[in-house]
Amino acid sequence: MDLDEAIKHCEEKAEEHKKAASRFAYPDKAGTTKESADCLECAKEHEQLAEWLKELKSFKEGKNNQWIPITSRPGTDEEYEAFSQYGDCPREDFRVFDCPLPDDGQEVLVTTRWGDVCTDTWYRDVDCCYFENNSDDDDVIAWMPKPEPYKKEGAE
Repeated sequence: MDLDEAIKHCEEKAEEHKKAASRFAYPDKAGTTKESADCLECAKEHEQLAEWLKELKSFKEGKNNQWIPITSRPGTDEEYEAFSQYGDCPREDFRVFDCPLPDDGQEVLVTTRWGDVCTDTWYRDVDCCYFENNSDDDDVIAWMPKPEPYKKEGAE
C-alpha cells in the first residue's frame, strides 16, 4: 500500500465509522450510545491518521522543507504487550513515536539536542527503530527529508 492508498483508506474508514455511529437508535442520557461514541472516536482517529499521512506525503515530496519534530508518548498497556514479545524495554521506559518518521533506510537531515545539523539514516528493526549515528532516543529532536541535489540547467 502506498501513501495515497493509505490516505484514501483512512478517509473511507472515517466515513464508514461516522455512518455506523448514526445507525445506533437507543441513545443514553448523554444523547448517544456507547457503540455510537466508539464509532465516532474511531472515525476521529482515522481522520487524524489521514492528516498525518498527508503531512508525511508533502514532506517526502519536498513540498515542505521544514523540520519534523520527534515526539513520543507513553505507550498504552496494549501497545506494550504487543511490543514486549519482541523487545525487553522496561514498562516505565516504553514510549511510542507519535510523529511522521522516515522510511526504513532513508537518509535524512537531523537536528540534535546540541544544535548540530547532520545527515543520518533511519532504521526500523523488529524490536526498535533508531537513527544510525544518533542512536540515543533523545539525541535527535527533529528531522527532514534531504533535498534533491542541485543540478545545473542543461547538465545531465
